[in-house]
Amino acid sequence: TGAMTSASAAGAAASQAAEDAARSQQAAAKQGRASIVTVEVLGFGAEPVEREPQPAGQQKTSGYNPGSPVQVLGAGPLSEQARARLTDEERRQISL
Repeated sequence: TGAMTSASAAGAAASQAAEDAARSQQAAAKQGRASIVTVEVLGFGAEPVEREPQPAGQQKTSGYNPGSPVQVLGAGPLSEQARARLTDEERRQISL
């Protein structure tokens, strides 16, 4: 039963940490601070990437959703609305 008690305590601590992190992010959003985004870089395009083969029918496809709240500059044409949000410096850098 000692192991069960320890596992229960660890689960409760992890749950509390997750709740605290969520509250912190909500508070940061209310104050207009940027969210923290973690990115894992798998490579820089020059080296081959070793991947385990996916079973047929389970292969993932990638794509770009222009209606997504996260948009990538340079992934397709910019709408007039998107161009209007750019600063003068950003316009110079992408040669619009």
